[in-house]
Amino acid sequence: MICGTVMGIGLISYGPAEPLSHFMNPPHGLAEPETTDAAVRAMQFSYLNWGPNAWALFGVFGLAIAYSTHRQHNTGLISPMLRPVLGKSMDGWAGQLIDIFTVIATLFGTTTSLGLGAAQIAEGVNSLTGIPSDLFVQIVIVGAITVVFTLSAVSGASRGIKWVSQTTMLAAAALGVYVLVAGPTSFVTNLYFRSMGQFISEFPMVALHTPGTPEDLEWMQWWTYFMMAWWLSWGAFVGIFLAKISKGRTIRQFVIAVLGVPTLVFSAWFTIFGGSVIDLTMSGGSSIGADTVEDTKCDILRPAR
Repeated sequence: MICGTVMGIGLISYGPAEPLSHFMNPPHGLAEPETTDAAVRAMQFSYLNWGPNAWALFGVFGLAIAYSTHRQHNTGLISPMLRPVLGKSMDGWAGQLIDIFTVIATLFGTTTSLGLGAAQIAEGVNSLTGIPSDLFVQIVIVGAITVVFTLSAVSGASRGIKWVSQTTMLAAAALGVYVLVAGPTSFVTNLYFRSMGQFISEFPMVALHTPGTPEDLEWMQWWTYFMMAWWLSWGAFVGIFLAKISKGRTIRQFVIAVLGVPTLVFSAWFTIFGGSVIDLTMSGGSSIGADTVEDTKCDILRPAR
């Protein structure tokens, strides 16, 4: 439920696209574009954007809400969680303002996810059936997703959400295994271990990297800052969900599960799909790399030549 409910659309949208974008234009000029080193850097920064950094933010919200609700028997709102820090002001208008702001932030986060998902589904339908991927089609797709989401949410975490999450994760696992086996297995495997080793060994340097040039700043605004803002907007929503499904767990179990499991799953997913399209681009068997750069319509993704 953690993997399927929180970032399902993001994985499908960014799983191949983000590593390929970083491969075509390596972050901060740390590698030559379209080389093996660029592929490793692409995965390294994809792990950064979708790995422990993001889940640590969710974990802070989730652990605080879980303790507030399960041990102190407060409501699942954000304001009671802040009462030990900000005092009785959280019982008045200040607390209500924080709760309203949380709802607005969550709205922006879900809107971003729905927009990405609808656009990708529309393009897929267009490729398979020829139906145009215009605004009307995307609105219909958003409506259908909303209906499914609402029905699963109303049925509760132990029924609809659980069933939908398990079904989608099994389907995603089957797709991932198929791509790994049928695709460039050796390249993907080597890329994973090399990228993960570099990610772990250089984590402090990468996590504390600050922009030194206007180009670095532009890249971080387009990727790292955007991602962190996106995760922050989802923080309260995901935190409440994590608190709900974690009742009865210890703090140690919660931290290990929230930080460890999604990081491993997401890193494997990004390497399988991102590595596959990178290998396809390096072999010259497809123009998908150039198409990705062109479709983004952003100069920061255009490799300097």
